[in-house]
Amino acid sequence: VEEFLLKNELNDFVVQEIVNQHSFFKRFNPSSNNTLRVLTYRSLVDDRIHVLHTLLRIGAEGSFLDHDNHGGVSIAINSNGELADWSYDRHGLKHSTFNGVDFKTIKSVPFYVQVCREATKIAYQTFYCRLLALDFTVSSEGVVQLLDVNCWHNGITHYQLNNGTLFDHLTDEILQYCYDKEVWNILRVRVK
Repeated sequence: VEEFLLKNELNDFVVQEIVNQHSFFKRFNPSSNNTLRVLTYRSLVDDRIHVLHTLLRIGAEGSFLDHDNHGGVSIAINSNGELADWSYDRHGLKHSTFNGVDFKTIKSVPFYVQVCREATKIAYQTFYCRLLALDFTVSSEGVVQLLDVNCWHNGITHYQLNNGTLFDHLTDEILQYCYDKEVWNILRVRVK
């Protein structure tokens, strides 16, 4: 059966070892691996890596995935590693509780500093993309593990719902780059 599935699967898929997640993250939903999503940006001005946003993604009860398109939510984590008091689903609806967990009762997110450090290190080693969304988990033993690097289709909705503008104080440098960049639009017309 597995061989049939692999040969006939035309979409992408991931084969990875099962990770028993840390108890802090497991409490949000034990059926999914609830991940820390870190959005990094490599500056157009000086190539420095900036952590733009960090979210905790939580799967819906009974779901294997933490994706919002499978009923999950995302919650902002501020630069001090503190969890926001509410989450957002894919429709932009705000939730102060999810899967029976009241977010106001939880503040500090463990391993936040280590996750951001790892995300920055990986982003510095990735030269072909200035915007990366990295998904991390933490094992039951407290080991930070990278699950996924997203180079496109990162989505901006949840970052902006949770934290406001996507690029924050770096917006001006991006706009200036776009204004200064010479762009050629070529339209080819085929005449019969």
